[in-house]
Amino acid sequence: MFPPPEALDRLVRRTEVSVAAVLVRRAAFFEAGGFRDRWPYHMDWELWIKIASRHSVGFLSEVLGYHREHDDRLSDRFGRTPLLTAKDRLGMLQEAIPQLPLPERRRRELLDAAMRSLAQTQLVDAWDWAVDGDGRRARAEARFAFGIDRRVALRAPLLVAAAYAGSFLPTTVLRRVNAGRSALRAIVRRD
Repeated sequence: MFPPPEALDRLVRRTEVSVAAVLVRRAAFFEAGGFRDRWPYHMDWELWIKIASRHSVGFLSEVLGYHREHDDRLSDRFGRTPLLTAKDRLGMLQEAIPQLPLPERRRRELLDAAMRSLAQTQLVDAWDWAVDGDGRRARAEARFAFGIDRRVALRAPLLVAAAYAGSFLPTTVLRRVNAGRSALRAIVRRD
């Protein structure tokens, strides 16, 4: 069981909750405002952040269920346009966190942590696009990361170098270098 501060610290960095495998008290659901369709891809994440700002949250490491995917999933529609998904995520975090029932200083800390994590995740995505041979999209993802948090270059210079240099290198070279990808992902997870 995680008390509100710890659960919230985890959730503003990345969603760790699957809608298909969650139990929430009805009162907590309605207190948080339920699902809002303002952020189509992240409406559930917004809800979990709001709930975690007021209540303790438990995470089970045990698999209790599976989900089935189909062709008309909302996630798939956004998955085809990853930058749109990232913009949705950015907007949701920038709107939801400042409205949490917490002291101003705490809200600023959470928003800063969320932006830092999102910028680093975007740089990892830029690397992935470069490895897939789409340098244009890799540079767009990297530019978006800098728009979120310009300080990301100081905190994650390896990610910056990989994202930009990778967008210009031949795909064959990138695939060989991609063995270090797990190290790049580890940088994001440490933050």
